[in-house]
Amino acid sequence: MSDARFDAAVLQGRTAHTMFGIVSAVDPVNHAVKVRIQPENVETGWIPDAGGVHAGDLRIACPSSPGTHVVLQPVEGDGEHLVVTGCVFDTVVMAPVSPLTGAVAQPGELLVKGGCGLPPSSSSASA
Repeated sequence: MSDARFDAAVLQGRTAHTMFGIVSAVDPVNHAVKVRIQPENVETGWIPDAGGVHAGDLRIACPSSPGTHVVLQPVEGDGEHLVVTGCVFDTVVMAPVSPLTGAVAQPGELLVKGGCGLPPSSSSASA
């Protein structure tokens, strides 16, 4: 007879989970990206980039750029089919600062800033 805890652990090991990654290539026409999954640094194939908003007649597209730190979600728990669901700011790629207040966006605020420059290259991030 097997212990149910072991069965649960095996099942959890086989179920895909949320992951972090770094965008390595972008196809803006198809709104797709290739991502290096962290910490293994394994590159995905072309996967959908959900960097945009669609609400009624409003459509805002904001494709990720190479070097962007992103969150990957498995589609229906399948680790072979991933989608980028968002980007994350951290100590390498910091949140933009408002030129008016000199601070990052606060709760209840929306900061839109262009021309922030490219994220640091992977060689400078690891140095």
